Amino acid sequence: MHHSAISRQFIVAREIENFLLVPDAINHSVERKVLDQAKRSGKAAATFVPFASVFLEGFCQDKKSYIQAQYLAVRRRFEKGGASSINDATFNEEVLNEFEKLWVTSASRLLIVPGKEALGAINKHLQGLYGVNITPTSIADAMKMKKFQLR
Repeated sequence: MHHSAISRQFIVAREIENFLLVPDAINHSVERKVLDQAKRSGKAAATFVPFASVFLEGFCQDKKSYIQAQYLAVRRRFEKGGASSINDATFNEEVLNEFEKLWVTSASRLLIVPGKEALGAINKHLQGLYGVNITPTSIADAMKMKKFQLR
């Protein structure tokens, strides 16, 4: 790409919540919430089954076209600010190829999905299964308690 140096520097997380989309930390946070809920209610804790990796992968796949369209639109605005003379079709092809490279790994996908929406979807799922919600703070606390690797 004519603007490959710019392109490589362009990739940033969409929202601060994207940095909390760490499946192991999410699972740990949920497990703690389920156990806390059981302790407060005096009932036996529901059996927790780790789910975050599979759930987030499904979320990413469901949102791929939307994310790709947003990525293309943002890149177009960014490049127009630099008065690029690149042909529209060539630009689209190069940006879509760049997007596909980002889409290859789970870690890079999780940086470009809508983070707030992903956490909202997780909480909707958790309400249905366990009657609990997690917060960005509870995920961050889980990340502090254990050193989770970004994938």
